[in-house]
Amino acid sequence: MIFINLTNHPSKNWGEKQLSEALKMGEDIIDIQFPNVPPHVNEFKVKEMGDNLVKDLLSNFDFRYILVQGEMSLATYIAFRLYQAGKIPVVATTERKVVEDGEKKISIFEFVRFRPYIF
Repeated sequence: MIFINLTNHPSKNWGEKQLSEALKMGEDIIDIQFPNVPPHVNEFKVKEMGDNLVKDLLSNFDFRYILVQGEMSLATYIAFRLYQAGKIPVVATTERKVVEDGEKKISIFEFVRFRPYIF
């Protein structure tokens, strides 16, 4: 089984801890770009996009866990549909650390854990 990363953040850019945690949930990580959702489309188009993506995921990949993060309405719909199909959609939780550099504040997000969606 694999771990699917359905986000706009390729796993090659993840830190060691996030990679390690993902590999506990699957033998390999597959990155799939989260689709762009134009702001002018209605909820029926978002549902259609989600149904098509869920069908493709279920037909082509052997997975149990999937990281689903992207445009909120589509991400929630995809996660719910995958949950209904017996999959475990998760989000990446982070700790925000602020570093002050003179007048600038720099936010650094450190991965903490994966948390399942709650339905």
